[in-house]
Amino acid sequence: MPPSYRSDMPPSYNSYRGRTDRSPDLEDGDSEFYTPHNTNNRQYSDTIPLRGPSTSTLPLAGPPPAEARGNVQFVSPVAETGKQRQARNKWLTKPWFIWFVSLVQFIVFIVEIIKNAQFTGSPIEIKPSFNPLIGPSSYTLIHLGARFAPCMHTIASITNDSSLGWPCVNDTSSTPLNQCSLEELCGMGGFKTDLLPDQWWRFIAPIFLHAGILHILFNLLLQLRMGADMERSIGPLRLIPIYLASGIFGFVLGGNFAADGTASTGASGALFGVIALTLLDLCMEWKRYEKPGRALIFLLIEIAVSFGLGLLPGLDNFSHIGGFVMGLLLGLALLRTPSRFTDEYAQTSYAPMTKRRLPRLTNRSKGWWLWILVRVVGLVGSVVLMAVLINNFYDGGGHCSWCKYLSCVGSWCDDGVISTTTTGSS
Repeated sequence: MPPSYRSDMPPSYNSYRGRTDRSPDLEDGDSEFYTPHNTNNRQYSDTIPLRGPSTSTLPLAGPPPAEARGNVQFVSPVAETGKQRQARNKWLTKPWFIWFVSLVQFIVFIVEIIKNAQFTGSPIEIKPSFNPLIGPSSYTLIHLGARFAPCMHTIASITNDSSLGWPCVNDTSSTPLNQCSLEELCGMGGFKTDLLPDQWWRFIAPIFLHAGILHILFNLLLQLRMGADMERSIGPLRLIPIYLASGIFGFVLGGNFAADGTASTGASGALFGVIALTLLDLCMEWKRYEKPGRALIFLLIEIAVSFGLGLLPGLDNFSHIGGFVMGLLLGLALLRTPSRFTDEYAQTSYAPMTKRRLPRLTNRSKGWWLWILVRVVGLVGSVVLMAVLINNFYDGGGHCSWCKYLSCVGSWCDDGVISTTTTGSS
């Protein structure tokens, strides 16, 4: 037993037991003092109240006076822990993933410029035509890993014909000489088996490639603004799978329905997944936004303009569409439970008083169970959609005559169509 509870109690303690101004909450035999350690200085160790009495005649709980504690410095553990926690939380809430991805994309673009200068003598494409996005040629992008269907799967009468010549990566003539093989154009280690394209990683690598300065500048501005805000809001563990899956699915959708000769690059699909998350968060937390109506209007305008720009040559609207769809599905599966469901539970007798937690398996609202069903549908739908379209791509791609108009207008839809010509004896 602590010293204060032994029979040899100090006079101060025994005299206080007989006082009439003791706390009315205590019964006979209960102690109002506690001595946790050394009792050499009973003047203080026995007069720290465990519960304050009804009067203010006794010393208050707290550190002893300076003359009593000597050279020992009193430090408040609560304040110290709070500062440490604040510093740790500030470190963890930084958008490290978005910063890292943006840095990698910028470095890769520098490599594109250097490689294009090595291949063609100019850091950007100026011959046979000028790249309006101010960047490398499409041949350089294909050689560095752009999504290019002939490098990824077999196309009947195209990739399996060894007599066909393909443009060389350093070709700048208005009429390509077609003196290289498909494997030489694709580069990156070639194929495991001749005439059997198998570079499946081209669904992933294009996320880090960009077609020009304007392309990467626009994407980085959107990524460092909206993407960073979203990472701070939902955390990297939720953002990373949505970002990558949206970017990959955008290229999978384009691989199925875009023209086979189109080379596609950019993080636009991943960013449209982030835009989808922003739209979902706005709809699910409508009452928590200061002006949700105005925010929704601006967001819809931004989405419409982005889809409209995707119809221009050099941009792949299928990446935009695919990224947006995947962002919606995975957002439903991975975003936090809407606050309306947790707020409803917080008003019940089962809710804790200090922290908002999810309810137990019992006494949950119908809305909560409905949201669980939505999560399952979103997760299963995203997995099934990804698997079906990847399988369809390796079976020859999509067969949709009108789908190309989702990514082009008028005569621009003829760009990227692979055609063969016979010259001389070949």
